[in-house]
Amino acid sequence: MADAAVELQGVWKGFEGQVVLSGLDLDVPRRATLSVMGGSGSGKTVLLRLVAGLIKPDRGRVRLLGLDATPLREEALLPLRRRMGFVFQGAALFDSLTVYENVAYPWIRSSRRSSRGA
Repeated sequence: MADAAVELQGVWKGFEGQVVLSGLDLDVPRRATLSVMGGSGSGKTVLLRLVAGLIKPDRGRVRLLGLDATPLREEALLPLRRRMGFVFQGAALFDSLTVYENVAYPWIRSSRRSSRGA
């Protein structure tokens, strides 16, 4: 998909011989909101960690905003991470903030820190 924010192409990921994701293809358009639901151990957290570049796929490609993120190093992933937001299960949320504000909170904090350092 040409205007995809996230593309997974034939992604495989496993741990200690246990396959968690097998040949996953996924396209998420820009400006879309995606909910990932499934039972315990179904691969939700692994999927989010792959998209964030926290782990690499065993096979396949992860593209973010049209860029192949699979081979990128940590410092090259940082600008891409700043353009996305997600909340892991068990994350502490602020009940005084909206859903958007909770997801955007790290970005807002990071932006304030950057402007103070300038």
